[in-house]
Amino acid sequence: MVWLPLLGNIVLAVGLPALARRLSHRRGYAAVTAAAVLGASCWLWSLVLLAAVLADRLAYLRSSGGLAGAPAGLRTVPLLLTVVAAGTLVTIMIRTGRLGARQARELVHAERLARLPFVGDVIDLPDAVPRACAVGGLTGGRIAITSGLRRCLTEDEQAAVLAHERAHLAGRHHWYRMVAAWCAAVCPLLHRLPGLVEQGCERAADEAAALAIGDRRLLARALGKAALAAARAQRRPPGSGVSSAFLHGGVPDRMAALLEDPPALARAPLLSATTCLATAVVMVVATVHASVDCLALLRH
Repeated sequence: MVWLPLLGNIVLAVGLPALARRLSHRRGYAAVTAAAVLGASCWLWSLVLLAAVLADRLAYLRSSGGLAGAPAGLRTVPLLLTVVAAGTLVTIMIRTGRLGARQARELVHAERLARLPFVGDVIDLPDAVPRACAVGGLTGGRIAITSGLRRCLTEDEQAAVLAHERAHLAGRHHWYRMVAAWCAAVCPLLHRLPGLVEQGCERAADEAAALAIGDRRLLARALGKAALAAARAQRRPPGSGVSSAFLHGGVPDRMAALLEDPPALARAPLLSATTCLATAVVMVVATVHASVDCLALLRH
Protein backbone atom coordinates (compact mmCIF):
# COMPACT_ATOMS: atom_id res chain seq x y z
CA MET A 1 0.00 0.00 0.00
CA VAL A 2 2.98 2.31 0.37
CA TRP A 3 3.11 2.47 -3.41
CA LEU A 4 -0.33 4.06 -3.79
CA PRO A 5 0.49 7.47 -2.25
CA LEU A 6 3.51 7.68 -4.55
CA LEU A 7 1.42 6.78 -7.58
CA GLY A 8 -1.33 9.16 -6.45
CA ASN A 9 1.05 12.08 -6.87
CA ILE A 10 1.50 11.10 -10.51
CA VAL A 11 -2.27 11.44 -10.91
CA LEU A 12 -2.14 14.84 -9.20
CA ALA A 13 0.76 16.00 -11.34
CA VAL A 14 -1.21 15.16 -14.48
CA GLY A 15 -4.62 16.30 -13.25
CA LEU A 16 -3.88 19.53 -11.39
CA PRO A 17 -3.29 21.66 -14.53
CA ALA A 18 -6.61 20.50 -16.00
CA LEU A 19 -8.36 21.06 -12.68
CA ALA A 20 -6.89 24.58 -12.37
CA ARG A 21 -8.28 25.51 -15.80
CA ARG A 22 -11.79 24.36 -14.90
CA LEU A 23 -12.17 25.80 -11.41
CA SER A 24 -13.50 29.25 -10.62
CA HIS A 25 -10.91 32.03 -10.60
CA ARG A 26 -12.10 33.07 -7.14
CA ARG A 27 -10.77 30.10 -5.19
CA GLY A 28 -9.38 27.74 -7.78
CA TYR A 29 -5.82 28.38 -6.63
CA ALA A 30 -6.83 27.49 -3.06
CA ALA A 31 -8.35 24.16 -4.14
CA VAL A 32 -5.27 23.29 -6.21
CA THR A 33 -2.99 24.17 -3.30
CA ALA A 34 -5.03 22.06 -0.87
CA ALA A 35 -4.87 19.05 -3.19
CA ALA A 36 -1.12 19.50 -3.55
CA VAL A 37 -0.62 19.74 0.23
CA LEU A 38 -2.41 16.42 0.64
CA GLY A 39 -0.36 14.80 -2.10
CA ALA A 40 2.96 16.15 -0.85
CA SER A 41 2.17 15.11 2.73
CA CYS A 42 1.34 11.54 1.70
CA TRP A 43 4.44 11.44 -0.50
CA LEU A 44 6.67 12.63 2.33
CA TRP A 45 5.21 10.22 4.89
CA SER A 46 5.62 7.28 2.49
CA LEU A 47 9.29 8.16 2.06
CA VAL A 48 9.70 8.36 5.85
CA LEU A 49 8.16 4.90 6.24
CA LEU A 50 10.44 3.39 3.59
CA ALA A 51 13.49 5.06 5.14
CA ALA A 52 12.47 3.66 8.53
CA VAL A 53 12.26 0.18 6.99
CA LEU A 54 15.79 0.65 5.60
CA ALA A 55 17.09 1.72 9.01
CA ASP A 56 15.49 -1.31 10.65
CA ARG A 57 16.90 -3.57 7.97
CA LEU A 58 20.40 -2.20 8.53
CA ALA A 59 19.99 -2.81 12.25
CA TYR A 60 19.31 -6.50 11.57
CA LEU A 61 22.33 -6.68 9.27
CA ARG A 62 24.55 -5.39 12.08
CA SER A 63 23.16 -7.92 14.54
CA SER A 64 24.67 -11.36 15.06
CA GLY A 65 21.76 -13.17 13.39
CA GLY A 66 21.90 -11.03 10.28
CA LEU A 67 18.93 -10.41 8.02
CA ALA A 68 17.77 -14.01 8.53
CA GLY A 69 16.41 -12.99 11.91
CA ALA A 70 14.32 -10.19 10.44
CA PRO A 71 10.54 -10.62 9.93
CA ALA A 72 9.54 -12.04 6.56
CA GLY A 73 7.61 -8.89 5.71
CA LEU A 74 10.71 -6.75 6.21
CA ARG A 75 12.74 -8.92 3.84
CA THR A 76 10.11 -8.64 1.11
CA VAL A 77 10.49 -4.85 0.83
CA PRO A 78 12.90 -4.20 -2.08
CA LEU A 79 16.22 -2.91 -0.79
CA LEU A 80 16.69 -0.58 -3.78
CA LEU A 81 13.33 1.06 -3.10
CA THR A 82 14.21 1.84 0.50
CA VAL A 83 17.65 3.18 -0.46
CA VAL A 84 16.12 5.46 -3.11
CA ALA A 85 13.50 6.63 -0.62
CA ALA A 86 16.15 7.45 1.98
CA GLY A 87 18.24 9.35 -0.58
CA THR A 88 15.18 11.26 -1.77
CA LEU A 89 14.34 12.12 1.83
CA VAL A 90 17.82 13.57 2.39
CA THR A 91 17.51 15.61 -0.80
CA ILE A 92 14.12 16.93 0.33
CA MET A 93 15.56 17.96 3.69
CA ILE A 94 18.30 19.96 1.95
CA ARG A 95 15.90 21.60 -0.50
CA THR A 96 13.30 22.50 2.11
CA GLY A 97 16.00 23.79 4.44
CA ARG A 98 17.25 26.21 1.81
CA LEU A 99 13.70 27.18 0.83
CA GLY A 100 12.72 27.76 4.45
CA ALA A 101 15.73 30.01 5.05
CA ARG A 102 14.98 32.06 1.94
CA GLN A 103 11.29 32.42 2.75
CA ALA A 104 12.07 33.36 6.34
CA ARG A 105 14.33 36.18 5.11
CA GLU A 106 11.61 37.37 2.74
CA LEU A 107 8.99 37.35 5.49
CA VAL A 108 11.25 39.30 7.85
CA HIS A 109 11.92 41.88 5.13
CA ALA A 110 8.20 42.12 4.29
CA GLU A 111 7.25 42.52 7.94
CA ARG A 112 9.78 45.31 8.39
CA LEU A 113 8.36 47.02 5.32
CA ALA A 114 4.81 46.64 6.63
CA ARG A 115 5.78 48.25 9.95
CA LEU A 116 7.47 51.31 8.46
CA PRO A 117 5.86 54.57 9.68
CA PHE A 118 4.25 55.48 6.36
CA VAL A 119 0.72 56.77 5.96
CA GLY A 120 -1.41 54.44 3.87
CA ASP A 121 -0.57 51.12 2.26
CA VAL A 122 1.49 52.41 -0.69
CA ILE A 123 5.24 53.10 -0.59
CA ASP A 124 6.73 55.10 -3.45
CA LEU A 125 10.25 54.05 -4.38
CA PRO A 126 12.61 56.36 -6.30
CA ASP A 127 13.53 53.77 -8.91
CA ALA A 128 13.54 54.22 -12.68
CA VAL A 129 12.65 50.55 -13.26
CA PRO A 130 8.85 50.39 -13.76
CA ARG A 131 7.39 47.89 -11.35
CA ALA A 132 4.84 47.43 -8.58
CA CYS A 133 4.37 44.57 -6.16
CA ALA A 134 2.42 43.56 -3.08
CA VAL A 135 4.73 42.68 -0.19
CA GLY A 136 2.88 40.50 2.30
CA GLY A 137 4.28 39.79 5.75
CA LEU A 138 3.13 37.98 8.87
CA THR A 139 0.72 40.60 10.17
CA GLY A 140 0.09 42.80 7.14
CA GLY A 141 1.54 44.12 3.96
CA ARG A 142 2.36 47.10 1.83
CA ILE A 143 2.38 47.93 -1.86
CA ALA A 144 5.59 49.17 -3.40
CA ILE A 145 5.45 51.16 -6.64
CA THR A 146 8.35 52.85 -8.36
CA SER A 147 8.53 56.31 -9.82
CA GLY A 148 9.40 54.69 -13.14
CA LEU A 149 6.02 52.96 -13.28
CA ARG A 150 4.12 56.08 -12.21
CA ARG A 151 5.66 57.97 -15.13
CA CYS A 152 4.45 55.27 -17.54
CA LEU A 153 0.81 55.26 -16.42
CA THR A 154 -1.97 57.76 -16.07
CA GLU A 155 -3.55 58.36 -12.66
CA ASP A 156 -6.47 56.06 -13.49
CA GLU A 157 -4.11 53.33 -14.69
CA GLN A 158 -2.03 53.68 -11.53
CA ALA A 159 -5.20 53.27 -9.48
CA ALA A 160 -6.02 50.11 -11.45
CA VAL A 161 -2.58 48.61 -10.81
CA LEU A 162 -2.80 49.48 -7.11
CA ALA A 163 -6.24 47.84 -6.93
CA HIS A 164 -4.70 44.69 -8.40
CA GLU A 165 -1.93 44.68 -5.79
CA ARG A 166 -4.42 45.34 -2.98
CA ALA A 167 -6.35 42.28 -4.13
CA HIS A 168 -3.17 40.23 -3.66
CA LEU A 169 -2.84 41.49 -0.10
CA ALA A 170 -6.52 40.97 0.69
CA GLY A 171 -6.38 37.42 -0.60
CA ARG A 172 -3.13 36.67 1.29
CA HIS A 173 -1.80 35.24 -1.94
CA HIS A 174 1.78 35.22 -0.74
CA TRP A 175 0.93 32.38 1.65
CA TYR A 176 -0.45 30.23 -1.16
CA ARG A 177 2.69 30.88 -3.20
CA MET A 178 4.88 29.87 -0.28
CA VAL A 179 2.91 26.67 0.34
CA ALA A 180 3.06 25.80 -3.37
CA ALA A 181 6.85 26.24 -3.32
CA TRP A 182 7.07 23.88 -0.32
CA CYS A 183 4.95 21.24 -2.03
CA ALA A 184 7.13 21.40 -5.14
CA ALA A 185 10.27 21.12 -2.98
CA VAL A 186 8.88 18.05 -1.20
CA CYS A 187 7.52 16.28 -4.28
CA PRO A 188 9.37 16.83 -7.58
CA LEU A 189 6.31 15.58 -9.47
CA LEU A 190 4.53 18.79 -8.41
CA HIS A 191 7.13 21.09 -9.99
CA ARG A 192 4.43 22.81 -12.07
CA LEU A 193 2.37 23.71 -9.00
CA PRO A 194 4.00 27.11 -8.23
CA GLY A 195 3.25 28.29 -11.76
CA LEU A 196 -0.37 27.12 -11.53
CA VAL A 197 -0.90 28.87 -8.21
CA GLU A 198 0.82 32.01 -9.52
CA GLN A 199 -1.51 32.12 -12.53
CA GLY A 200 -4.55 31.49 -10.35
CA CYS A 201 -3.62 34.26 -7.92
CA GLU A 202 -3.01 36.73 -10.75
CA ARG A 203 -6.38 35.97 -12.35
CA ALA A 204 -8.16 36.27 -9.00
CA ALA A 205 -6.48 39.62 -8.36
CA ASP A 206 -7.39 40.80 -11.86
CA GLU A 207 -11.06 40.03 -11.37
CA ALA A 208 -11.15 41.54 -7.88
CA ALA A 209 -9.48 44.72 -9.14
CA ALA A 210 -11.79 44.95 -12.16
CA LEU A 211 -14.78 44.68 -9.83
CA ALA A 212 -13.32 47.33 -7.51
CA ILE A 213 -12.62 49.96 -10.19
CA GLY A 214 -15.55 49.01 -12.43
CA ASP A 215 -13.57 49.14 -15.69
CA ARG A 216 -12.11 45.93 -17.09
CA ARG A 217 -10.58 47.60 -20.16
CA LEU A 218 -8.77 50.17 -18.04
CA LEU A 219 -7.16 47.41 -15.97
CA ALA A 220 -6.19 45.45 -19.09
CA ARG A 221 -4.58 48.55 -20.58
CA ALA A 222 -2.73 49.33 -17.35
CA LEU A 223 -1.38 45.79 -17.05
CA GLY A 224 -0.24 45.80 -20.67
CA LYS A 225 1.49 49.17 -20.42
CA ALA A 226 3.20 48.18 -17.17
CA ALA A 227 4.45 44.89 -18.64
CA LEU A 228 5.70 46.57 -21.82
CA ALA A 229 7.46 49.25 -19.78
CA ALA A 230 9.20 46.55 -17.75
CA ALA A 231 10.15 44.80 -20.99
CA ARG A 232 11.72 47.95 -22.38
CA ALA A 233 13.62 48.45 -19.13
CA GLN A 234 15.42 45.16 -19.76
CA ARG A 235 17.11 46.81 -22.77
CA ARG A 236 16.91 43.73 -24.95
CA PRO A 237 18.63 44.05 -28.31
CA PRO A 238 16.39 44.97 -31.27
CA GLY A 239 14.78 42.07 -33.06
CA SER A 240 15.13 39.69 -30.10
CA GLY A 241 11.39 39.13 -29.83
CA VAL A 242 8.91 39.73 -27.06
CA SER A 243 10.55 40.13 -23.67
CA SER A 244 9.90 37.61 -20.91
CA ALA A 245 8.84 40.51 -18.70
CA PHE A 246 5.74 40.88 -20.86
CA LEU A 247 5.03 37.16 -20.90
CA HIS A 248 5.70 36.70 -17.18
CA GLY A 249 2.48 36.01 -15.28
CA GLY A 250 0.59 35.29 -18.51
CA VAL A 251 -0.07 38.99 -19.17
CA PRO A 252 -1.42 38.51 -22.73
CA ASP A 253 -3.89 35.84 -21.59
CA ARG A 254 -4.93 37.94 -18.59
CA MET A 255 -5.50 40.96 -20.80
CA ALA A 256 -7.61 38.87 -23.16
CA ALA A 257 -9.71 37.63 -20.24
CA LEU A 258 -10.24 41.19 -18.97
CA LEU A 259 -11.39 42.34 -22.41
CA GLU A 260 -14.21 39.79 -22.21
CA ASP A 261 -17.28 39.82 -19.99
CA PRO A 262 -16.80 38.84 -16.33
CA PRO A 263 -16.66 35.03 -16.04
CA ALA A 264 -19.65 33.37 -14.52
CA LEU A 265 -19.24 31.36 -11.34
CA ALA A 266 -18.38 27.89 -12.57
CA ARG A 267 -18.46 24.59 -10.80
CA ALA A 268 -15.87 21.95 -11.31
CA PRO A 269 -16.99 19.27 -13.80
CA LEU A 270 -18.32 16.14 -12.15
CA LEU A 271 -15.58 13.94 -13.63
CA SER A 272 -12.75 16.20 -12.42
CA ALA A 273 -14.25 16.59 -8.96
CA THR A 274 -14.91 12.87 -8.63
CA THR A 275 -11.40 11.94 -9.80
CA CYS A 276 -9.73 14.34 -7.37
CA LEU A 277 -11.92 13.21 -4.48
CA ALA A 278 -11.33 9.53 -5.24
CA THR A 279 -7.57 10.10 -5.53
CA ALA A 280 -7.53 11.94 -2.20
CA VAL A 281 -9.48 9.19 -0.42
CA VAL A 282 -7.28 6.44 -1.88
CA MET A 283 -4.10 8.29 -0.91
CA VAL A 284 -5.23 8.88 2.67
CA VAL A 285 -6.47 5.31 3.14
CA ALA A 286 -3.32 3.87 1.55
CA THR A 287 -1.08 6.06 3.72
CA VAL A 288 -2.87 4.99 6.90
CA HIS A 289 -2.76 1.33 5.87
CA ALA A 290 0.95 1.55 4.97
CA SER A 291 1.66 3.24 8.30
CA VAL A 292 -0.01 0.41 10.22
CA ASP A 293 1.87 -2.24 8.23
CA CYS A 294 5.26 -0.55 8.60
CA LEU A 295 4.82 0.11 12.30
CA ALA A 296 3.87 -3.52 12.80
CA LEU A 297 7.10 -4.57 11.08
CA LEU A 298 9.21 -2.16 13.09
CA ARG A 299 7.85 -3.47 16.43
CA HIS A 300 9.33 -6.94 15.86
